[in-house]
Amino acid sequence: MSNYPRDCQRCRVPPEKIYTPDPKATHYKAGEICSIYESTSTPVYEVLMERPPGSQSFIGSLPWKSSRSVGWSATKSSISGRSVGSGKGSRSDGPSRNPRPCVILQRSPIVAEQPRTLSICLMATFDGTVETKSLPTVLKHFAIPVHPHPQVRPGLAHAHVAPDWHKRDAWILAIRFKSSADLQGRWEDRRPRSRDMGGSYQLPSDELARLNILCNQRRSSWSVMCTSHPLLKANALNEWKNVCAEISQRRKRASAEASSSRHTSHDADAARRASDVPSISWARQPVPVRRLDGNIAWPSPEHARPVGDADRVVH
Repeated sequence: MSNYPRDCQRCRVPPEKIYTPDPKATHYKAGEICSIYESTSTPVYEVLMERPPGSQSFIGSLPWKSSRSVGWSATKSSISGRSVGSGKGSRSDGPSRNPRPCVILQRSPIVAEQPRTLSICLMATFDGTVETKSLPTVLKHFAIPVHPHPQVRPGLAHAHVAPDWHKRDAWILAIRFKSSADLQGRWEDRRPRSRDMGGSYQLPSDELARLNILCNQRRSSWSVMCTSHPLLKANALNEWKNVCAEISQRRKRASAEASSSRHTSHDADAARRASDVPSISWARQPVPVRRLDGNIAWPSPEHARPVGDADRVVH
């Protein structure tokens, strides 16, 4: 039976109130949206192989692991661990090269001994894919649209973040898992009205409860499907690898083309700058000459003239 009302109040009136975390808080609250260096392949592999990927280098080669298209990122104060914010996100050699949003499922200390494990659900955009039918099999089952996603439907599983999320293509993976990846503080709401107030995001308590129930339901129904279709898990794993490899190659080609375009533009600019350099007219440069009367003359550039038969160049 669905836990989602057909007359969803938050669909009709999306939450707009700015969420400002307590600056003196010592713990992240369950439901808060934080920034973490984690790959979507980690929970997917736990579902498909009942363990995370064994190779960090393999994880690093997978797409769908950055925050660039999800929205604004957050960085962490070296002292407090609280979000201080950045526009593009930092780089890391960890499982994800850019931080992504995640839902904290259990209260957790902001400053903690490392490494630590957190119970979380990841958020992602999957290269802007908004059609469920376009997702790989495993994501079709576990990806939940986040309002104002176009796939949000009253009565069907979806999520609301408060305040309303700022992008239309975000999903929450309804896969609860333990992550030891680097947490980078709270995810900032950098819209002008909340940026100066240190605004962030959270799942309201009833939404968090639904998400936890949904995680249990989706894992249970997935197990039933795999029992009924013994090849489902293996096929889904191969599909995931193939899709990731395809996207990775597409991104590499796009990066190479962008790099080539930048070089071409640079070369064109260099050629244009070279063409703008005034050419030297040697015939009109000041030339010392000895006139027939024996005197040496040094013409100024504006009065320089070609050397005539009556003049002899001094050697």
